[in-house]
Amino acid sequence: MRAKLATLMLLPLSLAACGEVKKGFDKGVEENFVREFVNGCTTSAVKAGSPPAIASKMCSCTADKLAEKYEGSALLGVSQDEMLAAGKQCLLEQAAK
Repeated sequence: MRAKLATLMLLPLSLAACGEVKKGFDKGVEENFVREFVNGCTTSAVKAGSPPAIASKMCSCTADKLAEKYEGSALLGVSQDEMLAAGKQCLLEQAAK
């Protein structure tokens, strides 16, 4: 009986640890996504003729918008349409300044 009680008492601690692992995993995915998205986006935009400073700024904004909207591994499933919509939002915000 005591062993079962001890196991039940430790269960919430184990579940809390799993939650912390997931948070850490999600944060890592988000950081990687933003870094890789900005690098790839900026490289493509510069190859297409965009000035590097503008490309970097717009790509960073787009990645940030996506990371605000999606968490962790959900970022890996973002469609091209969603990326374009986030980019358009950044363009509109920049034009309003």
